[in-house]
Amino acid sequence: TTIIFGLLIVIFYDFGTIVQGEVVSHTFYFYNAGNDVLIVKDLIPDCGCTKPKIDKETLNPGEESSVEVIFDSKGWHGSQYKSVALRTNSPIRDKSVTIKANVVEPKE
Repeated sequence: TTIIFGLLIVIFYDFGTIVQGEVVSHTFYFYNAGNDVLIVKDLIPDCGCTKPKIDKETLNPGEESSVEVIFDSKGWHGSQYKSVALRTNSPIRDKSVTIKANVVEPKE
């Protein structure tokens, strides 16, 4: 079983500059390029400010799914990198997707 985040499927997204307190999200797409069923067993964010939502946890060969990564910038400032690990039954158990945001203070 293989999880592929290939040429057309991005594993990094940069939101650019956002205002502190904004909640932003990005959806990452992936597919099962293996010949067995792929199971996403867990989604592990590296921070409580980052919430992942998966579309489909069990993929037959050739099927697609997506993971939406929601970042709440409240209390953060400066350049922020946040990752979510997808733990699977693949020989490479964990694969991560990462978002970046430059969080600035709101203008008074």
